[in-house]
Amino acid sequence: MRLLNPYYLLLLIPVCFFLYLKYKRLENRLKIPSLNGFKENKTLSISSYIFRALIFICIIIAISRPQHYKEREVFYGQGIDIMIALDTSSSMLAEDFKPNRLEAAKDVIRDFVEERKNDRIGLTIFAAKSINRIPFTADYDLLEKFLEDITFYMLPDGTAIGTAIANSLSRLKESQAKSKVIILLTDGVNNAGQVSPEAAAETAKDIGVKIYTIGVGTEGKAYSLVKTPLGMKRVPISTEIDEKLLRKISDETGGKYYRATDNEKLKDIFEEISKLEKTKIESELFSITKEYFQYFLIIALIMYLLEIFIFDFILRRIP
Repeated sequence: MRLLNPYYLLLLIPVCFFLYLKYKRLENRLKIPSLNGFKENKTLSISSYIFRALIFICIIIAISRPQHYKEREVFYGQGIDIMIALDTSSSMLAEDFKPNRLEAAKDVIRDFVEERKNDRIGLTIFAAKSINRIPFTADYDLLEKFLEDITFYMLPDGTAIGTAIANSLSRLKESQAKSKVIILLTDGVNNAGQVSPEAAAETAKDIGVKIYTIGVGTEGKAYSLVKTPLGMKRVPISTEIDEKLLRKISDETGGKYYRATDNEKLKDIFEEISKLEKTKIESELFSITKEYFQYFLIIALIMYLLEIFIFDFILRRIP
């Protein structure tokens, strides 16, 4: 809410001062000690001046032009369809990333999503199997909610890279976007699934989908929580990433392979991908204005008519 002509409010000062003088003059004029009947007439006269004061105030507010002002930006152009394939196998519990690989990946993906504009983003999770966690959406709040709910052991343990790519392609093949992208994040070696990663990459290339692959994990060993008959136990595990395969997948489809060894490096990788995958989006700024001055004029008119009706026709005033 704003006033288009706020300086008109200064008129309230002389108006209020004038009405105050009229009120004081009225008080002095009606001070007749022996006639108690004048008290009622004095009250009526003061009420009349209050009505007039309110009428003047409404008129001054009206000429100050109160209005509700809002700017709206409309975007033109087509964004990118991005499918994120996230490994949720047990090895993502490794603590070489803080607090672990999966949670670190979720944090970075969340930041990535918040930086996008006008793109549709979907999410696939995979271990020994793969499911589409959320289809393409521009509702980033909903996407972040689904991302937050992802945890370990939602799927049988293992790493089905080919199946994850094929599952992502099932969403992208019908896409009409000018640019279609898969960001695949894993810390393992393909050891499950019915589809080979090479065959899935070939299909991606045929339908024009670019795949960025990210290998997650430090060199050597890292501590991880592992399920045992006695419960969860913290043990050292070896990081095994098939970098040759991941690089081949990205090269085949026109993407790029990255290796993330800590939280900061993973964040830098997603920032680089975000810069690489940009489309030119034109925007136009519209202003929406709703005027409210007419309501104050209507109130002033109603009060003026009420004053005439009440004080000139119903009640008698002493001149």
